[in-house]
Amino acid sequence: ACKYHIEFGTEKSKAMSISTNHKPKLNFGEMKLEHVQKYKYLGEIIEEKMSLKPHIRAIKGKAEAALQTIIAIAGDPIFQGIQLKTIWKLVNAIIIPIITHGADTWERNDEDTKQINQILDNIIKRILITPTSTPREVLYVETGTIDAAHTIDQRRMGSFNRLQKTKNPLLTKILENESTITWGKNTLNYITPKYEIPVETIMNTNTSIKQVLKQKVQTKFKTHINASIQSRNLSKGKHLIEGVGDWSPDKRPDYMNNVTGLTAL
Repeated sequence: ACKYHIEFGTEKSKAMSISTNHKPKLNFGEMKLEHVQKYKYLGEIIEEKMSLKPHIRAIKGKAEAALQTIIAIAGDPIFQGIQLKTIWKLVNAIIIPIITHGADTWERNDEDTKQINQILDNIIKRILITPTSTPREVLYVETGTIDAAHTIDQRRMGSFNRLQKTKNPLLTKILENESTITWGKNTLNYITPKYEIPVETIMNTNTSIKQVLKQKVQTKFKTHINASIQSRNLSKGKHLIEGVGDWSPDKRPDYMNNVTGLTAL
């Protein structure tokens, strides 16, 4: 602090007790540290009970603000005629990073996953002007992408994969920790059975994790859609697309080409 003439202020200097009610009195020099229930660090809101809910609420607001900015840009007279594929590039470059920022380290539950997915699902539905009841799998099959939760898994797998290349002794020690609960072990124990991806594939530093997982997820979504069509489950299938009876996920309907400006998968 003295070397770089940095002064620590009370606004960003706080204390937080995680998973305990014990709140000891702490000083930072002559400054008394206030105990808080949540704290924003590097853009991520950390809560004393390690709940993701405050952070999810925050990214929902940020994603909405970003969407409004994109809509304002697209609606500007100068940009009249802008194709939706350009807007989609903005979504991938701005909104998805907002939703997934710092997600490599999250330990989320089913409700967290549902809420995170809903943020991106609803944004895509608004952009494509589709009914709110449109099955989410259709959105991602048609746009050739994967949802927020699977994108987070992809980032986590990618981070683990990249860390295998590290020569940093501290990181190596952390990754090789024999403790039963570590980030690396949780990643392997969660990812390997969920996606049926061999540990060797994740550990292989030459593997394209993004492509491996994308293919798995797209296949999963297409299978779900086909099952909905075959069962004629109206609660899942009635809003798929016009002409649902002769539609296949392997062939993009003409109307979706016109709406998205995207080429077939």
